Amino acid sequence: MILGIALERRYARNAIEYKEYANLEQIAFYFAFTQSYFTFLLFPAAFGAVAWLFFGHFSPVYGIVNALWCTVFTEWWKHQEVDLAVRWGVRGVSRIEQKRKNFQHETLITDPVTGEQVGIFPVKKRLQRQLLQIPFALAAASLLGTLIATCFGIEVFISEVYNGPLQWVLVSIP
Repeated sequence: MILGIALERRYARNAIEYKEYANLEQIAFYFAFTQSYFTFLLFPAAFGAVAWLFFGHFSPVYGIVNALWCTVFTEWWKHQEVDLAVRWGVRGVSRIEQKRKNFQHETLITDPVTGEQVGIFPVKKRLQRQLLQIPFALAAASLLGTLIATCFGIEVFISEVYNGPLQWVLVSIP
């Protein structure tokens, strides 16, 4: 952990230097993200080694902890991104999505924070359109779950049950 903090302090200056000297906010955000991500990766790497030693292969504990880690990092980065944008005095630099040219708003309102005119699409209509994707998402999720379960089943069968020829080779094939 101390190494991670030392590395973050050492490399955190680079992101700030890009912002201050070159006035390149997008590059500074990129470096800030990669520095944060690599620092956060220390935990799953260490926990993965410990889980492999103590829990063995196919550990559900490692999977759950890894899923929680992903969620924590994503939410932390959202807050960090806003904090950096406020500190650096920039707005919308890290936003990936562009305003669609063919967007058709139904009403215009004034944003209380920025004072800009913002086009609004009714929430009810948006929700109706979004609900249409639920059956397709469920079908895709069930298909993907079946595929993953089949792959795990084959892998467990080859490593635990199968004792035929070339078993040592089949275990190593992804």
